[in-house]
Amino acid sequence: MTIKEKYYAIVSFPGDNYIDHVVHSSSKSEDVANEILSVINDTDSTESISALICDDTNNNTGQINEIIRRLEKSLERPLQWLVCMLHFNEPFLESTLQY
Repeated sequence: MTIKEKYYAIVSFPGDNYIDHVVHSSSKSEDVANEILSVINDTDSTESISALICDDTNNNTGQINEIIRRLEKSLERPLQWLVCMLHFNEPFLESTLQY
């Protein structure tokens, strides 16, 4: 039996060093942001973190209280958003390639 879990991998660049990962028990953006923030604090990365890489789901990139905004508010500064738009094109490509 295969169990699929949603997780956030935390790595440092340059060097692609694995730091930790967060398997979120809740899909609420507040809970996920707090879990990620815990890793940031535990690794003394609050001053050095400068960017976040994620996909373009609303849970990650929403304008008011989603994960990246919550992290920016907690850190009291903006972060660079590196957002993968791959999934944005899926519905269009799927419908186009069916014909």
